Amino acid sequence: MKYIIALMGPSQSGKSFVIKKIISNKCNGFNPKLVAKQATRNLRTEEKAALARGEDIDVEHVNTITADLVYQTYGQRTGIEISKLIAIANDNKVPVVVVNDIMAMAKLKKECKKRDNDICVISIFLFRKIPVKEEYFAESRKRGNVDDKETEQRFDKAKTVYRIYIENMHMFDFVMLNTINYDENDRNNGNTIVDYQIRAIRDNIILKGVCPRERCDKDKPVLYIISGNGASGKDELIEATYAMGKLYADVLPKYTSRNQKADDGPELICKMNISEHGLIENPTYNEYILLRKKYPNRFLTYIANKKYEYSIDMQNLRQYLKLGKSLVVAVSDIPTIKKLIEEFKNQAVTIYCNSQISQEEFMQKSSGDDVDLAKVSEMNNKIYEFIDNYMMFRHVVIYAENELGHASDSRQEELIDQLFRLFRAYEEKWI
Repeated sequence: MKYIIALMGPSQSGKSFVIKKIISNKCNGFNPKLVAKQATRNLRTEEKAALARGEDIDVEHVNTITADLVYQTYGQRTGIEISKLIAIANDNKVPVVVVNDIMAMAKLKKECKKRDNDICVISIFLFRKIPVKEEYFAESRKRGNVDDKETEQRFDKAKTVYRIYIENMHMFDFVMLNTINYDENDRNNGNTIVDYQIRAIRDNIILKGVCPRERCDKDKPVLYIISGNGASGKDELIEATYAMGKLYADVLPKYTSRNQKADDGPELICKMNISEHGLIENPTYNEYILLRKKYPNRFLTYIANKKYEYSIDMQNLRQYLKLGKSLVVAVSDIPTIKKLIEEFKNQAVTIYCNSQISQEEFMQKSSGDDVDLAKVSEMNNKIYEFIDNYMMFRHVVIYAENELGHASDSRQEELIDQLFRLFRAYEEKWI
């Protein structure tokens, strides 16, 4: 198997940084090479500066594009030489190219496969943060870009590229998170979260000679496993599944040893329920305890936050899937997710919710009797848990504020939009 790495990401998502990291992680069997795309626009200030430092950049200025794959965005024409990419791949190298147009990405995948069936194009979306205008302009000036008109165009394009991901997330093999800011020393070592994600793709896909798309099973109902921290949007995804009815998937309830909270949904069967007279025993939970004593192997149980027990009725889960019904279940425990993947293999579709909210908002959102500094620690550490198990997650949904409306409303609506599009992609067997 031969490979081409195609990157897509908004301006200021860290494409140059990621490309440098890809090149620096070369090894025996993985020899990446940056291939510049042709463009009729003039080189930008930071691109000229990079060339002056002797660095490679991902664009080459030309008066006339001669490439065989041409696309245009915001009046700027860009070209990619597919034949050149294939030639480099045939020379036992891994060409790396930036493609910020979804139709061009689809065409690149299709055309490369058509010309050489042994070539796999690995599509990666880069995410750093949602573009915010004031921050974006400040960063552009810091990089030496003083033309506000051009910066405005690039900002609009950055928002558009993020939206492209939401609408076409099923087309990407991987999402690479570049969400942690490092100082210069840390950026140059090999231990950033970007390094770990690159090495995961390198070691588990490229060096093993497999294709990412081989991970999926199109002929069976899907078990959607949602994971993330306590304020990553998991609850909103569960609510969205209920709101869609049973058209795409049902929600699998879980039993928990903690007491019910005011904002709990019907997917949680708690030990004690809230009533007008205070907390009262939940008879359904008591029935579960008796059933578990009689059939202990029927339930898959784990401890969350070192405090509360959660339990999944595996017999119920298997029956649903056997009937051809897809299911959604929220699980925060990595060993439990691995057990579900081990049993259901490619029927299991793992979704990681990446949250971009402040610590203060995290504390407010995680309201309840167990709010403490451990919650903030959970938010900070969850990203590393994701990185440590990068290949385990098939999709990433983004829970972050944008400028399309009220912060919380826009976050929730776009999160739900992402889930709906994933459901549809699996329903239509696009994945």
